[in-house]
Amino acid sequence: MPATAATASAVTTMGVYRREADGGRKDARDFGLYDIVHTSPNEDMTSFQFWQAMVASMLLRGNGYAEIHRIGTRIVALDFLLPELKRVISHCRDNVVSPFLVHRRPDRKRQKQAETKERWTKVEERYLTRAFKDAREAADCYKGWKEEEMPGFHEVRALSLHLYKKAGKDGQKIAGHASEGVTKNYQKEHAEVIWSEAIPDLDFSEIAG
Repeated sequence: MPATAATASAVTTMGVYRREADGGRKDARDFGLYDIVHTSPNEDMTSFQFWQAMVASMLLRGNGYAEIHRIGTRIVALDFLLPELKRVISHCRDNVVSPFLVHRRPDRKRQKQAETKERWTKVEERYLTRAFKDAREAADCYKGWKEEEMPGFHEVRALSLHLYKKAGKDGQKIAGHASEGVTKNYQKEHAEVIWSEAIPDLDFSEIAG
C-alpha cells in the first residue's frame, strides 16, 4: 500500500504556483525553484523518482528529508536523504561551527597545530590512530599481547566486513564505501581457508629396493 500511494503521489505533477487576484493560481515558471521542484531536483533523479522516494519515506518512516544544495543563496538542487543518513547527520550536529560533518573540539588549541591544520575542528588521521589505540587498550581484549601483535584499525575493519559478507549482509553500506571494489579490497585478506585431507600412503620399501 505505501508503495502504491507513493507512486500515485509522484504521478501528480509537483510545481510552484502563484496566487492570482481572483483567488485562482497559475504556474510560476519564472520562479527559481520551479524547475527543481517540477522537472529535475538533482542530476541523478527525475522529479517523479524524487517525490516517489520522499512520499514513501513519509509513509514508512514518518517523514521525508532532502539536502539543500546552494550556490551562494540560490538553491540549485535537492538530494533525497535516507532516514538513516538523516539520523547520522542530526547526531553530528552540535554547537561547534565547522565545515566538516564529522569534527571534534580539541582539548586545547596549539599554535603549531593551528598553523598546519586546514581547520581547527578537522579530525586528523593521527588523532583517529591514537583514539583507536586508547579504545583498544581500554577494552582490555588483548591483555598480554605485544604491541606488534595487536590488530590495527584497518585490520579490525577488514574482519568486520568479512563477517558481514559471511552473514550474507551488504558490508559496503555499513562501511560507507563509495565503490564495491574498496569493500572487496578489505575483504580479500579474509578469504575462507579450504582444507584438504591428505593421507601419507607412500611405502618407501617399494621404491628403496
